[in-house]
Amino acid sequence: MTDVWTTGGVLAGLLLLELTGLYWLDSVIAIAVAVNIVYIGIKLIIKSVSGFMDTALTEEELGLIKSILEKYKKSGVNYHALYTRKSSAMNFITMHLLMPGAWTISEGHEVAKQIEKDINFSFPKSNTFIHLEPLNDPEAFDDILMD
Repeated sequence: MTDVWTTGGVLAGLLLLELTGLYWLDSVIAIAVAVNIVYIGIKLIIKSVSGFMDTALTEEELGLIKSILEKYKKSGVNYHALYTRKSSAMNFITMHLLMPGAWTISEGHEVAKQIEKDINFSFPKSNTFIHLEPLNDPEAFDDILMD
Protein backbone atom coordinates (compact mmCIF):
# COMPACT_ATOMS: atom_id res chain seq x y z
CA MET A 1 0.00 0.00 0.00
CA THR A 2 2.80 2.41 0.87
CA ASP A 3 4.66 1.63 -2.36
CA VAL A 4 1.60 2.35 -4.48
CA TRP A 5 0.91 5.63 -2.71
CA THR A 6 4.56 6.60 -2.81
CA THR A 7 4.95 5.73 -6.50
CA GLY A 8 1.65 7.42 -7.32
CA GLY A 9 2.70 10.51 -5.36
CA VAL A 10 6.02 10.71 -7.16
CA LEU A 11 4.40 10.28 -10.58
CA ALA A 12 1.70 12.82 -9.74
CA GLY A 13 4.39 15.23 -8.58
CA LEU A 14 6.40 14.85 -11.76
CA LEU A 15 3.30 15.26 -13.91
CA LEU A 16 2.17 18.34 -11.95
CA LEU A 17 5.68 19.75 -12.18
CA GLU A 18 5.80 19.22 -15.93
CA LEU A 19 2.34 20.72 -16.52
CA THR A 20 2.66 23.77 -14.27
CA GLY A 21 6.36 24.52 -14.32
CA LEU A 22 6.19 25.19 -10.57
CA TYR A 23 9.40 23.50 -9.54
CA TRP A 24 8.90 24.14 -5.83
CA LEU A 25 5.97 21.64 -5.94
CA ASP A 26 8.51 18.86 -6.29
CA SER A 27 9.84 19.57 -2.79
CA VAL A 28 6.34 19.86 -1.29
CA ILE A 29 5.23 16.56 -2.79
CA ALA A 30 8.47 14.87 -1.73
CA ILE A 31 7.90 16.03 1.85
CA ALA A 32 4.29 14.79 1.76
CA VAL A 33 5.45 11.38 0.51
CA ALA A 34 8.15 11.23 3.20
CA VAL A 35 5.66 12.12 5.94
CA ASN A 36 3.33 9.36 4.70
CA ILE A 37 6.16 6.81 4.74
CA VAL A 38 7.10 7.77 8.31
CA TYR A 39 3.43 7.65 9.40
CA ILE A 40 2.89 4.17 7.91
CA GLY A 41 6.20 3.00 9.43
CA ILE A 42 5.21 4.17 12.91
CA LYS A 43 1.83 2.44 12.62
CA LEU A 44 3.54 -0.80 11.58
CA ILE A 45 5.99 -0.62 14.48
CA ILE A 46 3.19 0.02 17.00
CA LYS A 47 1.15 -2.86 15.59
CA SER A 48 4.15 -5.20 15.67
CA VAL A 49 5.16 -4.30 19.22
CA SER A 50 1.60 -4.50 20.56
CA GLY A 51 1.50 -8.14 19.42
CA PHE A 52 4.25 -8.86 21.96
CA MET A 53 2.68 -6.89 24.79
CA ASP A 54 -0.20 -8.13 26.90
CA THR A 55 -3.09 -5.69 27.24
CA ALA A 56 -6.45 -5.83 28.94
CA LEU A 57 -9.55 -6.33 26.83
CA THR A 58 -11.30 -3.11 25.81
CA GLU A 59 -14.10 -1.63 27.89
CA GLU A 60 -16.56 -2.72 25.21
CA GLU A 61 -15.31 -6.32 25.35
CA LEU A 62 -15.34 -6.27 29.16
CA GLY A 63 -18.92 -4.97 29.04
CA LEU A 64 -19.90 -7.89 26.83
CA ILE A 65 -18.42 -10.36 29.33
CA LYS A 66 -20.24 -8.65 32.19
CA SER A 67 -23.54 -8.76 30.29
CA ILE A 68 -23.06 -12.52 29.81
CA LEU A 69 -22.44 -12.94 33.54
CA GLU A 70 -25.46 -10.77 34.45
CA LYS A 71 -27.77 -13.34 32.83
CA TYR A 72 -26.83 -15.83 35.54
CA LYS A 73 -27.50 -13.55 38.53
CA LYS A 74 -31.20 -14.49 38.59
CA SER A 75 -30.19 -18.08 39.40
CA GLY A 76 -28.11 -16.93 42.37
CA VAL A 77 -24.72 -16.80 40.64
CA ASN A 78 -22.45 -13.80 41.09
CA TYR A 79 -18.82 -13.07 40.25
CA HIS A 80 -15.81 -11.02 41.24
CA ALA A 81 -12.06 -10.89 40.53
CA LEU A 82 -12.73 -10.63 36.79
CA TYR A 83 -9.43 -10.21 34.97
CA THR A 84 -8.77 -10.12 31.25
CA ARG A 85 -5.75 -9.87 29.04
CA LYS A 86 -5.05 -10.14 25.37
CA SER A 87 -1.82 -11.68 24.22
CA SER A 88 -1.38 -11.53 20.47
CA ALA A 89 -4.61 -12.99 19.02
CA MET A 90 -5.58 -14.92 22.19
CA ASN A 91 -7.83 -13.64 25.00
CA PHE A 92 -7.42 -14.82 28.58
CA ILE A 93 -10.36 -14.38 30.94
CA THR A 94 -10.31 -15.40 34.61
CA MET A 95 -12.90 -14.88 37.33
CA HIS A 96 -14.25 -16.16 40.60
CA LEU A 97 -17.82 -17.42 40.32
CA LEU A 98 -19.86 -17.27 43.50
CA MET A 99 -22.45 -20.06 43.61
CA PRO A 100 -25.14 -20.88 46.17
CA GLY A 101 -23.51 -23.02 48.86
CA ALA A 102 -26.24 -25.66 48.71
CA TRP A 103 -25.43 -26.50 45.09
CA THR A 104 -23.57 -29.70 44.35
CA ILE A 105 -20.22 -29.66 42.61
CA SER A 106 -21.94 -31.00 39.49
CA GLU A 107 -24.51 -28.18 39.49
CA GLY A 108 -21.82 -25.53 39.88
CA HIS A 109 -19.65 -27.15 37.25
CA GLU A 110 -22.52 -27.26 34.72
CA VAL A 111 -23.22 -23.55 35.20
CA ALA A 112 -19.50 -22.74 34.91
CA LYS A 113 -19.25 -24.78 31.68
CA GLN A 114 -22.25 -22.93 30.23
CA ILE A 115 -20.72 -19.56 31.14
CA GLU A 116 -17.45 -20.62 29.49
CA LYS A 117 -19.37 -21.64 26.35
CA ASP A 118 -21.23 -18.31 26.28
CA ILE A 119 -17.99 -16.34 26.66
CA ASN A 120 -16.11 -18.45 24.12
CA PHE A 121 -18.97 -18.00 21.64
CA SER A 122 -18.52 -14.21 21.86
CA PHE A 123 -14.72 -14.47 22.03
CA PRO A 124 -13.72 -17.48 19.88
CA LYS A 125 -9.98 -17.24 20.55
CA SER A 126 -10.26 -17.28 24.32
CA ASN A 127 -9.05 -19.25 27.28
CA THR A 128 -11.56 -18.85 30.10
CA PHE A 129 -10.69 -19.95 33.64
CA ILE A 130 -13.37 -19.95 36.34
CA HIS A 131 -12.73 -20.53 40.03
CA LEU A 132 -15.87 -21.65 41.89
CA GLU A 133 -16.62 -20.35 45.38
CA PRO A 134 -19.69 -20.73 47.62
CA LEU A 135 -21.67 -17.55 48.26
CA ASN A 136 -22.12 -18.36 51.96
CA ASP A 137 -18.37 -18.66 52.68
CA PRO A 138 -16.96 -15.40 54.11
CA GLU A 139 -13.49 -16.32 52.82
CA ALA A 140 -14.85 -16.23 49.26
CA PHE A 141 -14.82 -12.44 49.57
CA ASP A 142 -11.26 -12.11 50.89
CA ASP A 143 -9.99 -10.97 47.49
CA ILE A 144 -12.93 -8.65 46.74
CA LEU A 145 -10.62 -5.64 47.10
CA MET A 146 -8.66 -6.89 44.07
CA ASP A 147 -11.58 -6.04 41.72
